[in-house]
Amino acid sequence: MNFKDLFDRAVAANLAYIEWTPENASSGGAMWAQAVAARQLSPRWAEAFLSASTDREWTVPAAGIAANDAGGFAAQVLQTDAGKLLCVRGTEVRADNFLLSLLPVGIGEQTAKDLLGADLSIALFGIAVQQAVSLANFVRRLEAPVGVEVPQCVVSPTGLTSFLLLMVKSHAIGSLLPEITQIFAPSFATTTAPGLGVLAPGETLEIVGHSLGGHLAAIGLRLFPEVFTQATIFNAAGAERAGTGLLFNAVFDGIASALNLRPAPDFASLGGRLVNVVSESSARDVDLSLVPSTLSGAENYPLPTPVRTELNSHSMDQIADSLCALTVL
Repeated sequence: MNFKDLFDRAVAANLAYIEWTPENASSGGAMWAQAVAARQLSPRWAEAFLSASTDREWTVPAAGIAANDAGGFAAQVLQTDAGKLLCVRGTEVRADNFLLSLLPVGIGEQTAKDLLGADLSIALFGIAVQQAVSLANFVRRLEAPVGVEVPQCVVSPTGLTSFLLLMVKSHAIGSLLPEITQIFAPSFATTTAPGLGVLAPGETLEIVGHSLGGHLAAIGLRLFPEVFTQATIFNAAGAERAGTGLLFNAVFDGIASALNLRPAPDFASLGGRLVNVVSESSARDVDLSLVPSTLSGAENYPLPTPVRTELNSHSMDQIADSLCALTVL
């Protein structure tokens, strides 16, 4: 993958943070206005990627939008000149709830779902449980014909209770008694939902994401190796970190079983299909990164492709700027 390809996917990952609706994604002009208003793209970049005046007008099909659900998951399908991409949103940082905004850190309700729900779940369990379930359910609906009922996975309340017990026991004695997964494994129920018909029969697509979204993109590729041709992840939180193997497997296998999936056995087996991009500061040799690190299990991904940034942070902006510069050199 060259710098232009990486840059395009970085822009796509940035677009995942926009609240798309059928109305604001109805045309290139509407998407341009929404991307600029949300400050996810500059006017010039929005013109280059979303305007009908270019040869690569990107669009979002109305049925390909997954708005924030109860667990905080959000994503959209992006139709590009190179094919379809599923763009998964990462942790949102905003104060959209008055009571939560009064906290010292000023977090909003959606930030609480992502940070205190999904991100904490990665730290404790090695996987963002509820958002991983939502992602898998959404993909199953994308590939099913319109109106055809498809299986949907639900983590049952008793499963969540058992999951907490499993967490405590596996962290304490999991390496000695792996059979506890048979006793305390989380319970997954199955329901149905109508297909969305976004993908034609046999059609494949790519998946991209930043931070939490990158974690979910890696999980998605592993769950659906026949649907996704590639995952490109940016400063992604890891998965299955040391000490969470039993917990991760209980959830991952539970999702796969509930949805009748044939997942890849591990991240290593995905090889070059999992493109791992991590920003590195050009200002100093020692660059502390907490999210894409062994603290989250990032060592289970392929070796990262480092991208030097002028002023590094966890944000996508610096990565996209650097890749844009490298594209034109």
